[in-house]
Amino acid sequence: MDDRQIVAAMRSRSANGLAAAYDLYAERLHAYARSILSDHDAAADVVHDAFLLAGQRIGELRDPDRLRPWLYAIVRHECLRQLRTSSRHVELTEAGQVRDDSVDLDAGLRTEQYRELIWRLMQNSI
Repeated sequence: MDDRQIVAAMRSRSANGLAAAYDLYAERLHAYARSILSDHDAAADVVHDAFLLAGQRIGELRDPDRLRPWLYAIVRHECLRQLRTSSRHVELTEAGQVRDDSVDLDAGLRTEQYRELIWRLMQNSI
């Protein structure tokens, strides 16, 4: 199948269309994603997601001869999204323990104990 036939099959929701696109482009798209993400598993996830998106959005492809660059654009976008998302998350093991010695956690407890003691003394003296 050429790109036009693949796109026609995908637009008709034939499983053969998406399978043909996958067979033709998945390996190269994975290598491209891996070059961006430097992670084999993350690249595989991105390629999987890209093909799901391609299947859902095939109607947005204006020129069926541009299937390959369109798929690369989807993979690139998904890689960048993954990089943005993963840069926001830090594993707690990577962050380590945060300790702030300037905060006295017992101060609030002591203050409350003093208030209670003063209140009892005032009640007893009345």
